[in-house]
Amino acid sequence: QMCIRDRPRAQLKPDGAQPRQPAGTTGPFDLDRRRGLRAAVAARAHGGELVLFTSNAFGIPSAVNMALQLRRLSIEHHLVLADARETCSTAQRTWAWLGCGWSHGMQGFTKRYGGGKQVILWELWSAKWLTVARLAELKVNVLALDTDMMLLDDPYPLLRSEPIRGFQLVLPPEGSRVNLGFLYVRGASMRARGGVL
Repeated sequence: QMCIRDRPRAQLKPDGAQPRQPAGTTGPFDLDRRRGLRAAVAARAHGGELVLFTSNAFGIPSAVNMALQLRRLSIEHHLVLADARETCSTAQRTWAWLGCGWSHGMQGFTKRYGGGKQVILWELWSAKWLTVARLAELKVNVLALDTDMMLLDDPYPLLRSEPIRGFQLVLPPEGSRVNLGFLYVRGASMRARGGVL
């Protein structure tokens, strides 16, 4: 796990260096419901852009680290996609400024394959793909990141440069895998009947 070395853990608490967010702007949002998804977009997206990263209860410190990395780059429009409302609520007791919503993803993995660690990951990955698709339908551009990476610079200038800005879906070379650490979808280009231009 990467961490921002010049910020001691003690300063990550909400009453420390982190500003309070207006009520209702951090969630938690039910991303499986259209109303909750629209509320999350209204509260968290900026200029039609949203940065999404997935976490369960064990990964919240890494999600907080990613949010802080984004903040250092002046990117405030993040949303943690959690596995359950309780994950968001627990995280926000410590980091009240953390934008968070939850989705159960595709159902049936546990019933079919049991409740092992891999099945939990499948549920999170399915929630990520479903939420990205739902956000794209709402014409939101989504940058989905893994929380075990380090951002050294703002990725948006690169995404808006030639020739990348001509692509509606930006993936790393290992793009054939389900578990992608970097994904950018230009939802603003979503057609009325689905799909991107």
